[in-house]
Amino acid sequence: RRSCDLTLPRTAYDFSQSHLYSDLDVTRYDAQLAATYDLADRYWLSLQYRYAELEDDAPYLYDTSGSFDLYTLAFGWTF
Repeated sequence: RRSCDLTLPRTAYDFSQSHLYSDLDVTRYDAQLAATYDLADRYWLSLQYRYAELEDDAPYLYDTSGSFDLYTLAFGWTF
C-alpha cells in the first residue's frame, strides 16, 4: 500500500474545484478605546468601548454584513 491510501479515504467525488464554490471577500473594521482611572491607592475604574463592522463584499448564500458596539465598565482593586 502507498502511504496516501492510509490517510485519504477513496471517494468518487472530485474536491479539486471546491475552493471556487464561494468567494469569501470581506472587509472588517475594528476599533477599541480604553481608559482607566485610579480612584485611590488600591482601587481603579475602567471604561472600554469597542466598535466592529463587517462588510460582506461578495455575498454567497446570504449577506453577513453587520456591526456591533460593546461597552464595558469595570471596577477593581489590588490586594
